[in-house]
Amino acid sequence: MSRGKPVILQAVALLLVERDDHYVMIQEAKPGPRDTWYFPAGGVEPGESLRDAAVREAREESGLEVEVLGLVRFEQRPLLEACTEEIDVQVWRFFLLARAVGGQLKQFEDEHSIQAGWFHIDQIPALRLRTSEVLPVLEAWRARRDLLPIDQFFFGPR
Repeated sequence: MSRGKPVILQAVALLLVERDDHYVMIQEAKPGPRDTWYFPAGGVEPGESLRDAAVREAREESGLEVEVLGLVRFEQRPLLEACTEEIDVQVWRFFLLARAVGGQLKQFEDEHSIQAGWFHIDQIPALRLRTSEVLPVLEAWRARRDLLPIDQFFFGPR
């Protein structure tokens, strides 16, 4: 990556929806990771705030209405397969803590997910996970419980 090239940023909201040592996991419906389990997650759409994207993704993928509480983790990385000599593409991943405030867990398949469930932290290793990052992210969160409250980094409309 060289200086002076335009950079395209892709923001992604990933949700740790937590309740009494249980976390919401969704079973993926996308062709590549189909049938694997992951956090409710997805891209921020044009004109959408990070908070709105997180709430929308939770609703679409899990069936739950959530309240976003804060930032647990942030990762930035180049999306190498999309970078060219003319542009760089960066993925900004925001891991957000949320709590369920309504809705019902999804138990039907659509384009967003197959189903969703609450899983105790001890049950998650037995799931066929989408990536190996799931457990380290949860373990890091549970070890330090260090949260940047949403109001300290989000200044857009509510």
